[in-house]
Amino acid sequence: MTAAALLAAAAGGWLIAASLRVALPPLAEIWPVILIVAAAALIAQVNAERRRRPAVMLPGTILLLCGLFFLLFTLGIGRLGWVDLLRLWPVFPLIIATGYLMVYLAGDMQEQALLVPVYVFGAIGLIALPLTLGAVQTLAFRQTLRLWPLVLVLLALFVFARPRQD
Repeated sequence: MTAAALLAAAAGGWLIAASLRVALPPLAEIWPVILIVAAAALIAQVNAERRRRPAVMLPGTILLLCGLFFLLFTLGIGRLGWVDLLRLWPVFPLIIATGYLMVYLAGDMQEQALLVPVYVFGAIGLIALPLTLGAVQTLAFRQTLRLWPLVLVLLALFVFARPRQD
């Protein structure tokens, strides 16, 4: 079933329930479910087709995780409000890293290059999240933080100094 068919079925079910006067939550609260349904359809397509396309896992995983993340805010789970996105923005690089990891796994772990964005986005998210949540407040860390460009230099050295596999 394609994503469009799944969304059409969900919209039809919503409209039928509304016409039968079934008490439904306001769309403003559950709109992330649309992302989750579309993501489920995309992810289901990866294994449903004869010619496997693991690249479809990237948008599918990102939509699924973003939908679940946004659902926390729309439903107020954990007393989260939209203003909390200012503190929780590092979750988005982690979601992207997870998307690339899922493409790598769905492709039978053949494309090693897919791990580069996993490491980069994962590191950004894992380093930034404790900072934005205020978990790290030491003087030594603040001084070290000023040297963050050194990470870029080390990354460049790692990329250019490693042996090439031709």
